[in-house]
Parts: sequence; C-alpha cells; structure tokens
Amino acid sequence: MAIQTTFERYELKYLLDPRQKARVLEAMEPYMALDNYGRTTIRNIYMDTGSYRLIRRSLEKPAYKEKLRIRRVTFDENILYRLEELSLESQPYGTPILAKGSTLMELKISGGIPLWMSHVLNRCGIYKTSFSKYGTAYQDMMASHLEGGLRYA
Repeated sequence: MAIQTTFERYELKYLLDPRQKARVLEAMEPYMALDNYGRTTIRNIYMDTGSYRLIRRSLEKPAYKEKLRIRRVTFDENILYRLEELSLESQPYGTPILAKGSTLMELKISGGIPLWMSHVLNRCGIYKTSFSKYGTAYQDMMASHLEGGLRYA
C-alpha cells in the first residue's frame, strides 16, 4: 500500500454579484452551517523577494504549489492591498482589488463539487474564474508603477 505524501485539493473561484451571492447562500442553507468564527476580517502578509519572484512564479501556473488550508466555502469581500504599514496590528485599509459589490467565492474541494452546488452555479450563470488575490494586487501595483515610469525585471 502506497503512503500518501501529498494532499490533492482543488480551489475553484467564482466572482459573484450581490444577486448571485444571495442565491448561493440560500441554496447552501440545507447543506452547510456557518462556522464558529462567522464573518471575520482576514489579514495576510505576503512575503516575497525584492523582485517579486514568488508571485511571478505563481502567476506562471506551476504544476505544484505548496499550500495547506482547510475550509468549507469562503466568501471574500472588500479585498485590499497596500505597500506600507505592513503590520497586522494596524487598521485594515488599502486599495481594493474587487469591483464594488463583488464577492469572490472559493470552493476548496478534494473531489467533485456537490451536485446541489453544481445546480445552483448552473441556474445562476456562475462560471469558474482564475483569480489570485496576491497576483491581482501585484499586477495592479505594477500597472500603477509603469504609469509612473518605474520598471521591475
């Protein structure tokens, strides 16, 4: 018997408008419960090299990435980034990376999507998208710097 040394997980992302989010939440009620933390503010500090090598490599879509997270479904709103005051003790503020009213829904699964979820996604016209929070922030930041004349290799 082979020993499993890696955990295969799929992370499916969907950008939702307010109507779509309400319909997904309604469909989830019979199958899922809000966790003990409820609605919280999540704050991350992404560490990278001075030339942003790690995120550039990630945006190239490598075959293997090392991450381990366990969640049910997540809904991310008000996603912000900033380059200064990089402390978890400061107040949350920064540049938004989602359009106003948009929600990023992430399904983290080790197998297939539950049939009931597939049905609601189909009925609401919700389609999988490729979205990296750090990658989007990096690309936005680089676009801003290029407009100002700064260039990174």
